[in-house]
Amino acid sequence: MDLYLIRHGQTDYNVEKRFQGQIDVPLNETGRLQAFKLREALCVKSHKIDLVYTSPLARATETARLITSDNSLIHVDTRLTEISLGEFDGRLESDIENEVGEKSYASWRHSNFIQPAPGGESLAEAMLRAKAFLHRLTTLPIQQNLAVVSHQGMLMALKAQISDDISQSALTRYRQKNDEIEIWNIESGAMIQHIEISTA
Repeated sequence: MDLYLIRHGQTDYNVEKRFQGQIDVPLNETGRLQAFKLREALCVKSHKIDLVYTSPLARATETARLITSDNSLIHVDTRLTEISLGEFDGRLESDIENEVGEKSYASWRHSNFIQPAPGGESLAEAMLRAKAFLHRLTTLPIQQNLAVVSHQGMLMALKAQISDDISQSALTRYRQKNDEIEIWNIESGAMIQHIEISTA
């Protein structure tokens, strides 16, 4: 079974370098354009998506609606919600760095969510949600191509769960931009294709 892992389009929080976590932030115009371009890329490359699973947060559900012409294919799954960043949710990265110090902030950032934000969720906790979601997929017809629209942290958790690799080098590779699709094969536990679009 192939999974098309898609990060939601850009938001104003992304532009501001403000953590959004589980705050419900909508797409901005660039984000909507990115979603349209991702849809075009899938059509050009003749990728047929049978089902779309999305986080319930608006930036993900709107991306999901924009990449498919058939809303009946979209299923909201709360397990795909972004990792909670606790006290960091809604705050500018620069403000947090100034508050906790450059070294402490860099250490947390480079941990790739293995170290949770204060009052937030760890990668290990998010991977439990990922594991439950992936188990649900085992009940579906194996020939189906499934798209998952989610968030930076949760996509990292899904990839870590699929690959069974939580090394720092792997987690850094798992980071995904707003204008990329990664196609992963569940059986092999590896990425098999990368699609990137340009909004220029």
